[in-house]
Amino acid sequence: MKKCLFTLSAMIAVASVLNAQRLTSLSVSGLTPLTPYASVTPTNNSTTSRGVAELVFPSAVDLTNVAISFGAGTASSVACYDYSVSPAVPMPTPTDWSNSAASPVIVRVTGGGTVPTDWAEYNTKLKKLISSPLPMTISTGGANFSDSWTPSTVGWAATAITPNKPNLQLGAAGRSVVIGFSDAPDSLIFTIKIGATSWPTNNVFNVDGSADGITWASIVQYNATNLMPNSTTSTADATVKLKIDPNFRYVRYIYTTKPAAGNVGIDNIRVTKSVTTGVNKASLKNVKIYPGLVRDILNISSEEPITEIYIIAASGQKVRTFQKINGNINVANLADGVYLAQILFKDGSEKVTRFVKQ
Repeated sequence: MKKCLFTLSAMIAVASVLNAQRLTSLSVSGLTPLTPYASVTPTNNSTTSRGVAELVFPSAVDLTNVAISFGAGTASSVACYDYSVSPAVPMPTPTDWSNSAASPVIVRVTGGGTVPTDWAEYNTKLKKLISSPLPMTISTGGANFSDSWTPSTVGWAATAITPNKPNLQLGAAGRSVVIGFSDAPDSLIFTIKIGATSWPTNNVFNVDGSADGITWASIVQYNATNLMPNSTTSTADATVKLKIDPNFRYVRYIYTTKPAAGNVGIDNIRVTKSVTTGVNKASLKNVKIYPGLVRDILNISSEEPITEIYIIAASGQKVRTFQKINGNINVANLADGVYLAQILFKDGSEKVTRFVKQ
C-alpha cells in the first residue's frame, strides 16, 4: 500500500495565525480531479460543526488504493480520527477512499495558532461524478436541493456548495459545480442569479468545458467587462444559452475570484445532444400554441413529445412550470400581460413562442 503524505504549507506569520487549524489543500497522488479543492470553514474545537473538504473525480477513477496529501497552516499537525471508539483517537490515514462520499473521513487540524491546543475537524470526501446520457436536465425545483447529492446521483457533483438552498449555490472562491455527459453536446442552457444588488466587478465567475476533465477551456467568464446577466437590471434569474464544443464531456461552474459579496446560484441546467438535435433545430418543430390572446386555457399541438413548458414574464422571470402536458395548460391565474412559452422537447431541443394573457 502507498503511504499517506503530509505536507505543511509555508505561510507568513500573520497568515499562519489566520489559517491555524485550517485544511488548506487536499490532493491525491497521480490523479487529476475535475474540481479544485474546496472547503467549508469549521468551528474550532467542535465535533458538531465540522467543516467540509471535497474533491470530485470522474467515475472511472479508482479510489480504493490512493495516497492522500493534506496541507495546513504552519506549525499545524494533520491526522485522521477514528470516532468508532470513545474518546476518538488518531488513526492511520486510509488508502481506500472509495466510500468517503457516503461516509466521510474525519480529518483534524491541530495547533499552529495563538492557542496551540485548538483544533478543527473536516468531513473529507472524494466524490465521483456519474456522467449522464444526453439530452440531460438538472432542475432543482424545490427547497434544499443543494443537500440532495448522493454517490448515485447522475449528471452532477459539487464541492462545498452552500447547504440548505433551492439551487446549486456557490458562495466562495474555488467552490464549483461540475456536470458530466456521455454524448457529443450541442448547446448548454442554464439559469443564473447573483445574490446581490449588482455584480461586483472584482469578482470572477467561470463556466468552463473539458473533453477529458484535465484541460479546461473557457465557455464564458463573468468579470469586470462582462457582467453577470440581469445583475444590474433585474432580480430575476437570467437564462443563458450557449453553443459548446461537441468534444466536451464536462462543464464546470466555478467561482474563480470572490473578494466581494454576491453568492451565485445555478439552476435549470440543460445540455442538448449534438448539432443535429440541438436547440438550433427547434425552429423545425411542428408545434402550435393557441390562441395568441388567451384568457384561461392555452392549447398546445405538437408532433414531438414535450417534457416541460416554462412560462416567462416580460421581466424575464420564470413564473410557471408545466410538466406532463396533455394538450393544454391552464394560465388563468397569470396576471394580464405579454408572456413567452419556452417549450422543451424530449430530444433536448426547445422552441419559444409569444402569447398575450388578457
